[in-house]
Amino acid sequence: MKLREEKNGALIGYVLVKSCEKKVTKNGSTYLDMVINDSESDVVAKIWDFKEGSMYMPEPNKLLLVRGTLGMYNNQPQFRIERYHRPAHHRDPDGGYLRLHPVRALPGGRDVL
Repeated sequence: MKLREEKNGALIGYVLVKSCEKKVTKNGSTYLDMVINDSESDVVAKIWDFKEGSMYMPEPNKLLLVRGTLGMYNNQPQFRIERYHRPAHHRDPDGGYLRLHPVRALPGGRDVL
């Protein structure tokens, strides 16, 4: 997975949701435990502090536009999704989905996602 080749930092791109399960932490916070794929390989991803009813729960086998950071947990890559949404188009113009790439701020410091 290209995602694993990047250094820790902000990444943005389309991923395929392979699995998504709602779980609860020891302190009672809800989070999503996911496996995502950027067209090359799978990586574990988390959405912390998930608010059911006010946030979209990603569906398996659907594309998702994500922004987050890659880190390590128990010597395994883990992607922390900070922002996400269903893409307006189901595929990118080339007919596949996009490799995650480092975030670049828009002029004026606005986020791209």
